[in-house]
Amino acid sequence: MTQSRKWRLRWAGLRRYGGREEAPACGPPVMSSKAKRVLPTRPDPPSAEQLLADVRGAPPGDPVFVLPAEPRPDRDPSPDPLGGQEERERLYRQSRGYAAMTQRLRAARERLRERRELLLRAGAALDRSIADMRQRAF
Repeated sequence: MTQSRKWRLRWAGLRRYGGREEAPACGPPVMSSKAKRVLPTRPDPPSAEQLLADVRGAPPGDPVFVLPAEPRPDRDPSPDPLGGQEERERLYRQSRGYAAMTQRLRAARERLRERRELLLRAGAALDRSIADMRQRAF
C-alpha cells in the first residue's frame, strides 16, 4: 500500500484490517440482545357454553344474584316530615336565581358590546382627525 493511499484512508476514517478496508466501530460495543420479546396473547373470550356453566355452578348466595333489600313501604326514606318539600323549594329558588343572573349577564354583555362599538367609532374618528391635522401641518 502506498503512502498516499494510507493517508487517504485515514482521512476518510477507514483502517485496513486483514487486507480489507473498514470503518472503525463508533463508540463502545453494546452488550444487549437484539431479539424481539414476544408477549403472551390475550386469552380468547369465554364461549356461551362456558358462561352458562359458570352461572349454573354459582351458589345461590352469590352477590351477583342477591337483590338489594327493598325499603319498607310503611317507613318513608326521607326524614323530612314535609317529604323533601323544603329541599325542592330551595332548589327552585336557586335555579330561579341562576336564571335571573343569566338574564342580567346577557344584558350587561349587550351593553358592553354597544359601548365597545361606540369607542371603536370614536377611535376611528380620532385617528382621522389626527391624520387630517398632520396633513394640514405639512
